[in-house]
Formats: sequence, structure tokens, C-alpha cells
Amino acid sequence: MKKTLLKATMAALAALLCGGAAIGALYASGADVPSAPAKAEAEAADATATWDYADTDIMAATMALSGSSEAGTVACKEANGIVMTVLPNGATFRDNGGNIQVRKGAEFRLPVISTEDVVTVAGYPNYSYFSISGGDEQNGTVTYKAKWADVQRGYVSVVSTNDNNYYYSLAVDQKAPKPLLNLDKAPATATFTFGLGTEKQTAEFDQPDYFLSSKVTYGSGLVLDGTDNKSNNQTWFNPTSKQSSANETNAVRFLIQPKHGLKFMPTKVSFKTTRYGTDGGALDVAWESADGKTVSLATGVKPQRDNATPNVTECAYDITGATSEEGACGLVVYIYSLDNGKHVGFSDIVIEGTVTGEEKEVPMLASFTANGENYNVDDVFEPSGDIYEGTIEIAAAGNMISATNPVTDIQTIAGDAGTPVYAGDNDKCDVTIPVSLADITINYVLHFVRKPYYAVSYFDTDGSAMGSQQVEKDAAIEAFAIDYSTAKADAGYKVRGWFLTPTGGTKATVADVITGPVSLYAYATPVEEASTHLKYEFDLTSPTFYPEDHEAFNTENGYFHDTTHGWAFREGDVVTLLVGPKATVAIGICRYGQGSPEMVVTDPDGKELATLPGKSADEIDGEVVAFDYEGQPGLVTLTMHADSELYIHNVKITNTTEVTYTRDGQWFYVTPGDAQSLLDAIDAISAYNTERDAARAYLFVPDGKYDLKDKVLTNIYGHNISIIGQSMEGTLIVNEPHYTTEGINTTATLMNTGTNLYLQDLTIKNALDYYATIGNQQVGGRAVAFWDKGLNTACKNVELDSHQDTYYSNNIDGRYYWENCNIHGTVDFFCGEGTMVFADGIITVEPRNADGKGECTLTAPSTKAGDEYGYVFLNNKIVNKAASYNYGRAWQNEPRCAYINTTVTDSKLSSGRWTANGMTVVAKEFVEYNTTDESGKVVSPSTHVVTFVKGESNTMETILTAEQAAKYTVDQIFPEWRPDRLTAQADAPVCKTENGTITWSPVDGAIGYAVFADDKLEAIVEGTSHAAATNGVYTIRSINAMGGMGEAAPADASGIIAVVADAEVIATTYYNVQSQRVDATYRGIVIRVDTLADGKTVTSKVVK
Repeated sequence: MKKTLLKATMAALAALLCGGAAIGALYASGADVPSAPAKAEAEAADATATWDYADTDIMAATMALSGSSEAGTVACKEANGIVMTVLPNGATFRDNGGNIQVRKGAEFRLPVISTEDVVTVAGYPNYSYFSISGGDEQNGTVTYKAKWADVQRGYVSVVSTNDNNYYYSLAVDQKAPKPLLNLDKAPATATFTFGLGTEKQTAEFDQPDYFLSSKVTYGSGLVLDGTDNKSNNQTWFNPTSKQSSANETNAVRFLIQPKHGLKFMPTKVSFKTTRYGTDGGALDVAWESADGKTVSLATGVKPQRDNATPNVTECAYDITGATSEEGACGLVVYIYSLDNGKHVGFSDIVIEGTVTGEEKEVPMLASFTANGENYNVDDVFEPSGDIYEGTIEIAAAGNMISATNPVTDIQTIAGDAGTPVYAGDNDKCDVTIPVSLADITINYVLHFVRKPYYAVSYFDTDGSAMGSQQVEKDAAIEAFAIDYSTAKADAGYKVRGWFLTPTGGTKATVADVITGPVSLYAYATPVEEASTHLKYEFDLTSPTFYPEDHEAFNTENGYFHDTTHGWAFREGDVVTLLVGPKATVAIGICRYGQGSPEMVVTDPDGKELATLPGKSADEIDGEVVAFDYEGQPGLVTLTMHADSELYIHNVKITNTTEVTYTRDGQWFYVTPGDAQSLLDAIDAISAYNTERDAARAYLFVPDGKYDLKDKVLTNIYGHNISIIGQSMEGTLIVNEPHYTTEGINTTATLMNTGTNLYLQDLTIKNALDYYATIGNQQVGGRAVAFWDKGLNTACKNVELDSHQDTYYSNNIDGRYYWENCNIHGTVDFFCGEGTMVFADGIITVEPRNADGKGECTLTAPSTKAGDEYGYVFLNNKIVNKAASYNYGRAWQNEPRCAYINTTVTDSKLSSGRWTANGMTVVAKEFVEYNTTDESGKVVSPSTHVVTFVKGESNTMETILTAEQAAKYTVDQIFPEWRPDRLTAQADAPVCKTENGTITWSPVDGAIGYAVFADDKLEAIVEGTSHAAATNGVYTIRSINAMGGMGEAAPADASGIIAVVADAEVIATTYYNVQSQRVDATYRGIVIRVDTLADGKTVTSKVVK
């Protein structure tokens, strides 16, 4: 009935349970334990062992085992005698320069000696695939606390589960034995952060050795309802119905459990709380001791409402008169007088007190077997007061546990297991396993239950129900109850399968394992054809790209690699693409392919059309290569040639027999206000300039609204392209993604993957419904207006309008320059990598929430290690509409940010000025200089020292001296590029008109001149004259080398139309220098157009 694994001395057992006994200590007591590599028996101190693959010796020792079928050992860098056992199992390794590629099947064994030991695997982010001790596949950096089964065998097993698995390092922290505690009023604090909005939130202890466990419980009259909607980081409770007084159904308990033999005496409790959407609701607060006795702390507490200022109540109570007994104790809060649908939120529950007593040695279960399957106690049980409880589900086809089908092979770590007690029937059974040691008995209670059945419901393309089926939990669907081909599809559409959302996304398969109720939706998409004008885009970086759902993209080869690389193809793999009579095909390729892969393009008859590179340049990931096709409609073929693998990010087929834009030489022209024309022109100019050394091409976008609807990620992928709007105020490019697509990589209005892009005189807006999204507690809010993955981007007179993540610079080596621009946002609206200068512009801080409350954060930089500059703001004005804001927070790498000569329009900059807590790293350098108000008064303090933290800390003076600030100039930041020279506008020409012809003198630096008639572009000319085609109002704008159009100069209309000097003026119209019509109150340089009584017009330039 029972087996005791360890016959050890009480001291050795206590050490094991309280902090980890050395295996050697157990050997000395006669323990029968499998041998394992560990610390020397005499060693009593904690030990750390690290295998860091930046260390050449560790790399060499591991590489020596590559491909072997024999085990080998690798010493750690600390040289403390701890070794890792490596079992390649025939898998090969590769030195990847600071990290190691470990192919599938290789096992690394890290020695552990107690259940307090911690193993850390630092995998390459998004390129690490491994399991730890037989668990689920993991990725990135993972910490793992050793379980008893690991201690039994002496090691934690780390197994590579994919050929593309890379480790930076592996490490183990081994813990020395700890004596049993003997405490007398030792201070201790438990903190429930309680901001996740989830079940099973626990406390953090400042003295974790004193405590066994913690938990939060709540009554049946309450629903734990996620997190709050006001960024207070509180967990919400919502009553099922309104109750008039405190009772057990509306009680929330924050409980802590000291170790056996120890007693907790409370001295103080505190917490934060808020009422949401109501003036109702009240709280009673009490302390509950382990013996069930309570001390009332407060009654009828009414927390602040969410719309108050401040909107959080901080409650704190000293406690006297409480009893101190062994067992669970804690804070109790009763929630009553609150309507259903309203919420009370809590966070930062802090319990302070002292611990007294002598810790007792305790019995402990190790493992057991049920229905032939062995279970480790760590995987099943959780502490619940004085007992441990766990639930095991049994399939309908399995035998229920009972006295006649008992739990067997019961093993203990310490103590003896008594006779299990069974209570139940064929559907359920509770099994209590008592484990005793000296005068302590701990009951391990197992709840065996049948696995539930869940409904799989089917919905048609119009949302109507089609039927359902029942599938047992943890079983595969095996067969769909309804054939998706019977769902509705409009003419020209085809139903592609069953999907997890009504808008597509992840496709369901019969192999999917059901773990809860599931709704499946029929989803139809257009049937793709060899079109004269349609455009087809395929995102191969999406895990939900399914080639079988497309007619214009076909492959029987390749596979989805990951969201960074896209699809991988090998030598000889083939992709076919369906094109019309005339088409441009653009292919986004990856920088991480190996060697010099190529793609050979052949037409439907097998004739070779082009050979394209299969790997992007190192400095840009996702660079696009393209080819033009003209011929019979049909399938063109891409044949892959690669030594290893080449990766494709995306493919776009643009059928161009019919076009919506016009072109004249290097200039492309968009049809005014036509969004499809804009999209087609961007594709055309990008395909035209795919070569890095291509001559600059220009795209003119007239004033108008270009509504892209829910279209995202419109990619400018060519090089040396200028997109020139008519005016920042009048040229608007906008999209409005659905909130379910929110995300920094999924929503961008425009994105750039080319080099030397130039933007001028336009507004880019992402109109995702930000406030409705965050107000309804939906995942959402990140909506990028401009995502820049390119190099050397310069922008002048550009406005970006969104809220969170408005501008995303996404190239670690990128260089970006913004001049006289305006960027709007709420959170991290300047975010990303590279060196960026934002000069002489406006930073517009929008309200954090729809009610105007909350604090905004301007920047989230991620600067390459070793770079001198990150985000630099020069001579800007911050226009604030929020309750408060701060300059920024650290995101990744070594973030740097500087504000030089900034003007602030109010005093709402937070007292901390920066967010001290980094998101993933600590700030490297966050500084400012000479911040002033609008009158010119300096408002930055003379000193402001901030300690930035995230894992580590960095304390710095954030106020620069004049000498320190002097290095922040464009010529020093970009000494070779000099984007400020690129954005310099050519002077306005001096015009005259004779006999219907406008002439002007040449302007230095102008490559041409834009001629506008009545605010519409009539022509772009290289010469210095133009024959007027109408009797309209003419203006001329000089064009600089980047295509930027400078200040408008009026043409003298008196030469076009004979003017009578003293004729009566019957109407006057004004235009600004960008040729936009303005009213008579406009101040500045304007073009005045007088209409005379005889119908003639006179144009003049005036200053108002």
C-alpha cells in the first residue's frame, strides 16, 4: 500500500523540505536514492552553475559532442565542479556566434539536489523550442523550479523539440540545506498585487521561508470579472445580485498560511480600492484568524468612484486584539449594496505582522499511480489550508477510481502513508491519502471526476446556427458534424472551411483537441482569378495563411517557419502564382536566409523571365523584389534554389491591365480622393523602384480624403521614393482597422520597407476606435499610423494621428528625420528602434481615456547597444490635452531619449517627468535640457536625479548642462546623411504673365515647378514657363530634389486677362501658400484673388 522513498534523519528531511538537503546528506543517513551529479557532499553554500554560449570554452565543449550518440559532460563556467550532461542522440549542433543551434532530440541534463533549485533556460526569442522535464514546448527565457521527480533522478531534462532551436545559456541555482526555523516575533509582509484580473492570484512574501501558501477566495454571490477599465491595475468583483448587508456570499478573503509550527500575528493591513460606474456599494473590513475569530476594522467604507480625482481609495488599518494560531488567516472584505453589473476593484493588498514559533518537520507525499498512470505530487496538488487538494479527470471510457480500482504505488518524501479512504460512485470519487510524521498528519485529497463534454457549435457565413456536436474534454473533434461546403457563399465567393472567428483567422481541423465550448464559423472569401485589375496579397508571416484557400497562390512545398521568417522553402521547391495579362509581382524576402538563395521565374510556357535574390540585404528585413509580367493570363512559376532554406514574408500580385493612376516619367499621379488609385500608385511606384540605386521616383497625392477602410499594412517597398501631398491639412490618408486586429504589427495605415523614403505635406491617420475599445475592456488600442522598417526616412510637414503606438520605427540601424511635423497620441506614440530626430514640430498629447483622465506616455525607445543617440527631440512644442503625461519609458535594448529646447503649453508634465519602470529593460539615458513655457521661462529643474529600474537599476541625472546638450544637433547626429538639407525647400519663383503664358526666373535647387490652377495641379514642368489652360487662379511652387513643393507664388493674372484698374471688386477669395482656400481671418502670407464686376480676376500676394 505504501512505500517510503527516504529513510532519512529528521534533520535531513527538514533541510530538504525547508530549502533543500544535499543528496550527500541523505546518503549519509542511509537513503536509497539514484546517483546524480551534484555538489560535493561537504558543501553547504548555495551554488550557481552557468553554461553561457558566449563563452568559447563552453561552446567548444558542447560542439565536440555534436552528432554523437554517446553522452558527454560540459563543465560550467564557474568551475565549481558542477557539470551538465549532454545527450545529443545523434542531433547536430551549430556555433551561431554567442548562441548555439541545437537540433531536435538533443537532451541537456542540469543537475539538481532539491525542490528549491531553479533552472533557467535562455533561448533565442522566437527561435527556441524546447521542453523541460517532459512538459509543454517552451520558447524564449524560461525559469523552472525543480520537482521531486527531478530530484529523485538528480537532474532537470531540457530537450530540443525543433531543429531551429537556439540557446543563449542554461543555468541552475542549487540551494543549500536550511535549518528549521525558530522565530520570535519576526517581521513579515505579504503583498497581493492583485492586478491581473484572473483566478489563483497569490501573494509575494518578503520572507517566503516563513510561509507555506497564499490564496484569494470569494463567495458565491460574487464574480471575479477581470481587470478595471481605468488603468488602475485592479481586479474587479461584480455581484450576481444586490445584497443589503455583509455575509459569506459577498466575502473576499486574502489568506496566508504560515508553515507548520509557526503562527502569524497581524499588525496592519492596507489595500487600494475603487467603485466603478456607481455611487452605490459599501465595504466591511475585518481580520480573520486561523481559529475563525475576527476583528472588525471598518464598516460601511465607500471607496472613491472611478470618475473622481483621485479615483483610488487607499485604506489602511492597524490591528489589535487578534488571536494567533497555526493555520490560514487573513483579510476579509465584504462587498454589499452594489448593483449587479457594477464593480468594485482591489489591488495592492498588504498584510504586515510577525511570525512566532518553531517550524515542524512535516510529512509529504511524493507520487502515486491511478489507472496505470503515475502522477507526481507537484503536478496534482495545491495547498488548501491544512490539506492538499487536487483534481484528476477520467475519460468516459476509463475506469473510475474506487476501493476495487484503487490508487496504487503511493510513495512519500517524508513520513508514512496511511490507508486511503474512498468515497464516491461511477461518476466521481474522493480519495483521501493521509501522510503522517510524528504528531502531524496531512491529508492529500484527490477528486476524481469524469471529463465533461463540450459543445462544438457551427455557424453559417451569415451568423445563423447550423447545428452542434458534443466532444469530450481533451479529445479531438475527429469529424466535423457539418460539412462546411453546405454553408452559404455569395456569387464569386467560396467557403474555405471552419474557422475560430467569423472573420477568418485560425482554421479548425479534426485533430483539434477540445478543452472547452467552441464555436466554429464558416468563412468565405472571393475566388481569385486571372484579373485585369484585381490585387491579391498573401501574408506568409501569418500562422493563419492557408495556401489551399487561394487560387492565385499554390504550393505543394515549403512550410510555415515562424512569424519573423514567414514560409521556408528549400532547393527545388515551387510556388505558382495566377496572373492576368499584365501584372507586377512583388515578393517580400527575409534577411535571415543562408548563403545566396535565388528564385527563378518562368512564364506559363516555361520560359525564364527573371532570376530574383532570395535573401534581403542585411540592414533591412522584408526587402521586396519584384518582376513585371505581360502575356497570356495563367500561372507563373517560382522555383527556389537554396543551399539551406530561403524565407518569404509576403507575396503581392497586382494585375495592371487597367490602372487608376497616371504616370509621366518619374512622376506618378493619384486620382484626387480615390483610395484605390492611391493604393495602386503606391504598388506601381514601389515596383518601379525596387533597385537600391534607382533614380528617385515621385508620387503626387492631391488634397482629398483617401479612405482605406479596414485595409492595413499598405507597404511602400521601393527605394528612393518621394510621396508628396498637396498640403498637410488637405491630404488625408486614413484607415480604420477593427479592434480585434489591434497590435503594433497588424494595424499600420502605411508601412515602409525601402530606403531613402521622403514624405511631405500629408496626414496619415489610424482611426481604430481607441476609446471605445479600452472603455469596453477589450484587448485593443495599439494602432500604428506609420510603421517604418526602412533606412534613411525623412519627413517634412507630415502629421500622424492615432493614440497608442502612432509612430513605430522598426530597424535597429535605422535613421529617421522629422521636420515641422505633428504627431498625436496617448501611449508610446513614438516607439521603436534606430536613431530618430524630431525637430521643430508639435507633439500633441491626446486624453488617455475618453473622460479625460489618466496619464499619457510619449515615448518607448529601443536603442541599439553602443549607439550614442536614440530618440532626439529638438526645438518642439508639446501641446497637451491629457490629465498628465510623462516623457517616456524604456522598451528594449539600451533605450536613449533626449528632449532639447522643448516648449510646454501647461504644467501637466508629471513630477517624475519620466516613467522610471522600464517595460523590459532599464533606461540607458533619458535626459532633457532647457524646457520652457510659452513665455520662454525655463521650467525644467536645475537637477532631477531618477533611478530607472527593470530587474536592475540605473540612477542618472536627467538634466543636461549646456555643454552636454551641445552635442544634440542634426549635423552631429547625422554627420554623413544630413537630412535637414534634403528637407530644405526651394524658394518661391517670381512670376509674370504675358499673353496667356506664365514665366518665371529659375530657382536655385529646383528640379521642376508645380503649376496649380484653382488649387488643382495642372502640370509639373522642368522649364520656366507654362501656357495657362484656363482663366483660373494660377500659383507656381518650386520643387526641390526630394520632390517637396515649396511656398506657392501667384501668377500675375493681369497678363492673362486684361484688367481694368479701377473696375469694381465684387468678390475676394484667399489662398494660403500651399494653394488651399482660407477665409478672410487667416493670418500670414496669402494669395488674394479679386473677382471684378466684368467677371475678370486679379491676383496679388499680400501679408495679413
